[in-house]
Amino acid sequence: MDFIFDKIKSYDTIIIHRHIRPDGDCIGSQLGLKNIIEQTFPEKKVYAVGEESLGFIHLGKMDHIRDELYQNALVFILDVANIERISDNRYRKGKECIKIDHHPKRETICELEWIDPSYASCCEMIVDFYEQNKSELKLSIDGAKALYFGIITDTNRFSTPAVNSRTMRLASGLLEYNLNISEIYQWIYDEALNITRLRGFVASNFICTRNGLGYINIDKKICNQYLVDANISNVLVNTLANTALVKIWFVAIFDAKTNYIRISLRSKSLPINQFAEKYGGGGHKNASGIIVKDFYIVNQLISDLDIYLKENA
Repeated sequence: MDFIFDKIKSYDTIIIHRHIRPDGDCIGSQLGLKNIIEQTFPEKKVYAVGEESLGFIHLGKMDHIRDELYQNALVFILDVANIERISDNRYRKGKECIKIDHHPKRETICELEWIDPSYASCCEMIVDFYEQNKSELKLSIDGAKALYFGIITDTNRFSTPAVNSRTMRLASGLLEYNLNISEIYQWIYDEALNITRLRGFVASNFICTRNGLGYINIDKKICNQYLVDANISNVLVNTLANTALVKIWFVAIFDAKTNYIRISLRSKSLPINQFAEKYGGGGHKNASGIIVKDFYIVNQLISDLDIYLKENA
């Protein structure tokens, strides 16, 4: 990863991109890397771009920049496996591009890429980059907070199979910045009343097959009833995570902005990313996402997953 530090040192303007529909890991890695560069090189102009998300406003805000700033800029793309998921396509206007990602490689996006699926999160990769260059880099409490938040959210509080001793070591190093752990976890657990009630609906109405597939379809009517949009899918899917009989599960929710169905797919142990890729999505071995045209295709996915579970009983 030495080439990353060398490139940072050689550019005056650096613009950091991440994926659409942001989560804690992409926002945390984006703002964490921005903080490292700003603290180390205060004379450089560093920007974090992409759509704003109120759910992560406590970590920091996005920058709104002019196109001409890309002309001689180094661009980073973080936590993105494929081009379609990059937030703000102006990344192409940059002079050079570096991709940092922990998803399995699907296509080449940048001239320079650091891709390593052995990391549990992109934030973990940024922390490792910082630790290996710690004698020359600086990090403030705000950056440490963003990176820690990204690690704990993408690992579901250190509970996913990708977590290892390196994950714990790098996360514990961030605690040296006197982070308020209780506050950070409260950001995760606090939710609006309508979300809590929707969780209750999911828990009461999801279907569990004999083979251990748990799922629920949330249509437009239910979204309107509970005043939610498709962005809630990654939150709702955790509702089924601790059900003993469920081995693979998903939430399929109607997206009013696109009229498509967004699916958040999870597994306790069996790999499921091959099914995500079959239906045009992607992701990790135990956590993937898919977007399909209608609930008819969702039914096909249900059949595929249930057969898969039966064959691997």
